[in-house]
Amino acid sequence: MNTKFIVASFLPIYPVTFGSSVVISSFFESIPSKNKTLFQISAQKRIKNRNIVSTIPLLNNYILKFIAVIFLIKKVLIKIYSSKLKNILIIEGASWIGYTFILVLLVKILFPKVKIIYRGHSIEYEIRKNNSNFIITNLSFLFEKYVYKNVDCATSVSSIEKNKIKKLYNVKTYVYPNIILFKKFKKKLNFKYKYIFYSGSYEYLPNKIVIDRLVKKIMPSLLSYYPNLKLVITGGKKLPYNYKWIKTFGLVSKSKYISLLKNSVCLAIPSNEGYGTRVKIIEALCYGAIVVSSKIGIEGIEFNKKIIPPFNCDTDKNFIRVISSIIKNKKFKKIAQKNTSKFIEYYSAKFQNKKFLKEIL
Repeated sequence: MNTKFIVASFLPIYPVTFGSSVVISSFFESIPSKNKTLFQISAQKRIKNRNIVSTIPLLNNYILKFIAVIFLIKKVLIKIYSSKLKNILIIEGASWIGYTFILVLLVKILFPKVKIIYRGHSIEYEIRKNNSNFIITNLSFLFEKYVYKNVDCATSVSSIEKNKIKKLYNVKTYVYPNIILFKKFKKKLNFKYKYIFYSGSYEYLPNKIVIDRLVKKIMPSLLSYYPNLKLVITGGKKLPYNYKWIKTFGLVSKSKYISLLKNSVCLAIPSNEGYGTRVKIIEALCYGAIVVSSKIGIEGIEFNKKIIPPFNCDTDKNFIRVISSIIKNKKFKKIAQKNTSKFIEYYSAKFQNKKFLKEIL
């Protein structure tokens, strides 16, 4: 293949520890070419792969992160300039859209023949509208509009996102769902207790809201019926709770994460806001875990709504009732495990990449 694939990510991808890193690493590893390089912002100094180039921020703050972004962009531009092959630049949209705007603008000016692909993970404007101030929100809208209108191809993670982008920016996107590189893990963890599972850093506001709801609203009622039940949470920041029934594991290896997921009573996601499609749900469906989610939490995931699990709940009372039913009845676990093959096929990185690259090349 006489093409050089350059993937730019303004967040850490390797080592793989969270949802976006799962999606981006799965995409990168499934590109059927040796002529590929991934650029990332990461404090991890030793990556045993010559095709992965890291820019290390000096400290974890906004100013130094922006400086690291500028250095990453410089490296990408140098790579494009030095490559003798046909260049395809793929920009991952899992970080602030302003960074992507700068890179797209510079590449359009300096290398107008380079084909630019923007892989959207969510709609940035929607996130900023609910979580940022007026200036950042409106800047994000303008930057995102420019990006969608000036790249050669843009993707969205679901038909729902596709329709929203069309309405916002009048741009038609290619539906490329969030993906995983499915692997079988041999490692198994044995627990003497039953537990509800959730994965997400408490530092990220939507995760904080979900965890607080689990701790304050849902678990207390479940514990009155099942006093030995636990809540297991993986993620970065330490929680402001000190209950004996909460077990935190911080950042864990992939094999340990999958083991925690598969052994859980269910993955519970009582979310009131959502963007894109959640990789944690896709992984749960592919590995045979039971998913109990709010409607907005599971939005964009392709599944047969007549078959349960996954369960769709929108009130605390429904979450408590459904989780109680799962604890009592083992048939739901069997159904979840039986349906894994169809999810593995649809959300397979290799399957989706084959279709996508055929479309853009």
